Amino acid sequence: EWPLAYVDAPLTTFRKSPGQLTRPDQIERIIKNALRVVQRASIRMAADLDPKVVNFRFSRMYFSLGVIALRSGRCTDARNYLKQSLQHRPWCLMTLALRSLAFLPPQVFAGIMRARAAFK
Repeated sequence: EWPLAYVDAPLTTFRKSPGQLTRPDQIERIIKNALRVVQRASIRMAADLDPKVVNFRFSRMYFSLGVIALRSGRCTDARNYLKQSLQHRPWCLMTLALRSLAFLPPQVFAGIMRARAAFK
């Protein structure tokens, strides 16, 4: 077993450009793997970590998974991921709003995203 160290920095970055290295369908798998690593490390190193920082990181990873699920029309998965995100940051308004949208049919969210893109 190797010793673990906590680094207060993003563990993954995603390039969203024409020359993208990470395929969009792989981002979800990458986040899930990063989440498993951070979960194990946070359990082993709980005494050395700032709970606010750990909760923020978990919240962001679950939020990202929720957005990916929502965009792909998997509303049940999105609701579960966003609920987990809210367990780490209960008053994040964007997460609350997206979780509310996840209770609507997938076509509603797709329509909102199309409208949003039209205004950009």
